[in-house]
Amino acid sequence: MKTAMKEVLDLVEQMFANAKTQDVESSMNDVINIITQIGIPKEKEIVREAYILGHYDSSLDIYNPSECYNQIIND
Repeated sequence: MKTAMKEVLDLVEQMFANAKTQDVESSMNDVINIITQIGIPKEKEIVREAYILGHYDSSLDIYNPSECYNQIIND
């Protein structure tokens, strides 16, 4: 299972690979950096907070926030 941010990152990376001009490539690279440096860490924090608040899937049998995040996104 991929998180929404990981799915968006995959799509943007595909667009980057198909970029036709250097300007488009540069812009796509900026978007990739924003997603990886801001979006994914923020999403990870949200998953951790949800775990701490008890809003997680107890069927996963996971006991700490990092482990919960890693199993959810299959890292």
